[in-house]
Amino acid sequence: MIKGIDRQEFEDQLKLTQEYCIQQLQHTYKNYAAIFRSINPLDDKGYTFKFKFKMLDIVPPVYATLVEWGTLPGDNEQYFDRLFEIQRTFKIKKRKLLDTGKKYKGRILACSLDETLVDGAAALASNGLLDDYNYPPIDTWFYMIRQPNKRILFSWIPDYFTFHVNKGIEVNPEECINWADVWYPDEPLFRPTY
Repeated sequence: MIKGIDRQEFEDQLKLTQEYCIQQLQHTYKNYAAIFRSINPLDDKGYTFKFKFKMLDIVPPVYATLVEWGTLPGDNEQYFDRLFEIQRTFKIKKRKLLDTGKKYKGRILACSLDETLVDGAAALASNGLLDDYNYPPIDTWFYMIRQPNKRILFSWIPDYFTFHVNKGIEVNPEECINWADVWYPDEPLFRPTY
């Protein structure tokens, strides 16, 4: 068992996030970078997320849309905490529009927010689903805990997108992202749903 988790809150926020993300899948015209970044707060510096179209230097060359942060999250811990609360509040306000009776296939991703090297490898490997900080898209965030000297962000990745996140995990040298059931195999809350 992992310390610091309010199990009921975890399950409630997971369900809300699953429902919200499934709703976003109706926007199939969006690319991987944008489909789960529908929550995009605006502040005095502009939108939190911007999207850039880039030619990837691979064989064969392909174009991808990647995420660019308007304000760097690593500069200010409170900024990230504020974003977490904004997305949570936004989804709670949308709750009445969501279908609460279904079960969804997917996995829980754990991200150690304070251990990233900001190298962009996971962003490229995941086709922009993860960003240069190795962070998952904001719509998928649902729970955060603080451990000594680090914060762990949990996000829910729909089944179809787990392949792309796996590619990001594989190239992440600092190992700051992984499936929650891999990092915490004894925690029943983290079991994938297939």
